[in-house]
Amino acid sequence: MIQIMFKKKVFWLFILSLFFAGFGYYLWKLHECGYSNFCYILFSQVGVGLTYGMIALAVASAAMLFAPKAVSVWAKFSALFALWYVYAIVSSAPRPGMFTNLGMSSADNAIWLSGIYAVVTFGIIAWAYRKVK
Repeated sequence: MIQIMFKKKVFWLFILSLFFAGFGYYLWKLHECGYSNFCYILFSQVGVGLTYGMIALAVASAAMLFAPKAVSVWAKFSALFALWYVYAIVSSAPRPGMFTNLGMSSADNAIWLSGIYAVVTFGIIAWAYRKVK
């Protein structure tokens, strides 16, 4: 009974992450801002982070549909990682009067952090199933 409840929640998380990945892609690619810095930072930078983050969450939740034993550990890790992900994306967004060519861009941060999230998720799955056997 509990596994069925977890699977329903993870399934809806998968559906919502796909929806928000599409919404992030819309913000990132399909919205023309012209010369407005506010519009560029809001739509382009937030869209990049939302797109890559939600794609990583969709991959992770799809993996959790087939690995229900690791859901509780994965949920705790995901909640903690989400805070650091948002902080890293927001802190790397260019600001007026700031050198934008120093360090990684928010798109690079989003790609790397999403990749790390996916790798750690698969590590959690492997650890959970190794521990059970």
